[in-house]
Amino acid sequence: MVESMPAEKQELFECMRAWGYQFAYRQHPESPGFTRLMIAIRETPTRMHFDPETLRIHAPMDDGSISWMTFYYQERVIPERPIGYSRIIVKDRRDKAIAFYSFGGTIRSLFRPGENIYILQSDAPLLDLSSEKDVLSNELADEADILFAQLRARSGGQDHRFYQQVYALKPLDRYAGTILSILGKLEGESALREEREPLRWLLQREARFLATMLPAAKPLEDMLQL
Repeated sequence: MVESMPAEKQELFECMRAWGYQFAYRQHPESPGFTRLMIAIRETPTRMHFDPETLRIHAPMDDGSISWMTFYYQERVIPERPIGYSRIIVKDRRDKAIAFYSFGGTIRSLFRPGENIYILQSDAPLLDLSSEKDVLSNELADEADILFAQLRARSGGQDHRFYQQVYALKPLDRYAGTILSILGKLEGESALREEREPLRWLLQREARFLATMLPAAKPLEDMLQL
């Protein structure tokens, strides 16, 4: 019953009443992403906005493997579990899809009859890829995908060991390593310097911020010893 729900939970459901999803909390004012993403999956669509129906994430399993998981409306609380380094795909009843990007973190849910709010939390930015106007977030996600695929290829087909190494790192460490790896790549692309300058500025700004928190951070390939 809503009446027995703690006040902060009631406030969250009220906050999400007119929304299908919302972000909250930036690590710093110019961060490319947020530390929390809330996605409301309802039994009955509101028809007032984008109404999420499914939420799909790449997640590490208990046996060390990686698998896609799909969440939908369920009449129960979903306990907290880790999420992976990948895109997050949300679809509505018309199969329209929007995307976000995660460098790792957790997912859990809060439930009340008719509504389940999934809360994704991370100490690394969760990127909003749902708007074509946010070009830099999309560029960062694309570069992160390329980097991850290249490093996986360098592991020589030992996917299980590769993913174990990746998920042994904390999300903020993975994010810092990704930023430094992509920045190093762009610094070497002198022919594309002007075209990629906005992304390079973003990466330099993030690297300076991260240096205050993780002074020993290294490029991701060095962290994974690849």
